Amino acid sequence: MRRLQSVQNAAARIITSARRRDHITPILRQLHWLPVRQRVDFKIAFLVFQCLTGQAPAYLAMLSDVKLIYLTRSVIRPLPLQVFLPK
Repeated sequence: MRRLQSVQNAAARIITSARRRDHITPILRQLHWLPVRQRVDFKIAFLVFQCLTGQAPAYLAMLSDVKLIYLTRSVIRPLPLQVFLPK
């Protein structure tokens, strides 16, 4: 991840004409870019959300196995969630 973060930092500096010694966090915020680790976490959370709400692409939806028990009209309790993502 360090290399990828370095590439992102270099790209941000090129786009904004920032110097190498300038702090990168304000530059990334100015561009509305997440750091690489946070972007990965966000992407995984977003894909899980899509799987849970039935909005995921077919190749991901078939990998998730979510079963719901309907207790009453207003209460839905999920069983233990197992989401399988390919490595």
